Amino acid sequence: MRRILPTVMLACGLVVFGALASRVGGWDWKPVALWTQLAENPASLGWSATLRLLPPASWRDALGWRTVAETSAPQGSPCAASYDTPIGPLGGESGQVKILERRIRNVWLRGAMEAPGASVEPGDFVVRVGSDDGVFLRYALAKGAGKAILIDEDPGRTACLAWRFRDAIEAGRLEVVRPSDLDSPEALGVFAARLEARERSAAPTLDEMLPLLGLRRVDFLAIDAPGRTLAVLEGAKGTIEHFAPRLAIRTNSAEADGVERAVRRLGRPYEAVRRGDMLFFR
Repeated sequence: MRRILPTVMLACGLVVFGALASRVGGWDWKPVALWTQLAENPASLGWSATLRLLPPASWRDALGWRTVAETSAPQGSPCAASYDTPIGPLGGESGQVKILERRIRNVWLRGAMEAPGASVEPGDFVVRVGSDDGVFLRYALAKGAGKAILIDEDPGRTACLAWRFRDAIEAGRLEVVRPSDLDSPEALGVFAARLEARERSAAPTLDEMLPLLGLRRVDFLAIDAPGRTLAVLEGAKGTIEHFAPRLAIRTNSAEADGVERAVRRLGRPYEAVRRGDMLFFR
């Protein structure tokens, strides 16, 4: 406890200082990552790592500070590489240090995956459709999601995430799902009878998958499927109409208007909020 106390005091002081700097000096910073590390494992907050979390990205780049370190993947891991990060260990392809740093800054420190009235809340059932490097999953779990489900077709990525997040999976807080696996009675024999009753030629839609997963509700739906966003929305019509989840959709300027129209056609009284390449509906 004596060794942890100075770090806890430092972290609390930096959170207060950072909040003031954000308010007075215009720093684009939120202490989500720092608070999470402090709450989950204060002993892991080294002085150097704690200090490096605080300054804005431009300062860290100018100083050459790295907040993510690539390491060799542990034996038995399906990940090509492992990464020590301020939000906990992650895995993935090699050479992703700067990408992960940028993602962590955007999601954890700048709130890129949330808007007023459209964020992950404690107890939420969260569904993420599309690729994820683990940054959003850690964020959703840290925000108190009651259950998170990642739906992604990439076998290497899903295997790596399932291995890296195995504790959350064993605790029942997370599922990593490949649509093609859901379409295989061998992979999920308990659903075989229901799967046999429908067309097997195409991957299941979100509306078809969620009942198979036994999900009682969806409170927050995040979609990151470039080029397939409209198709994903079409396959999630029933889910959105029934549960009216808050939506966070990554898009681009070419398809943003079409995505907004598609959501509005679902008949729910959503209010749209645009932030950079994100469309939020609340």
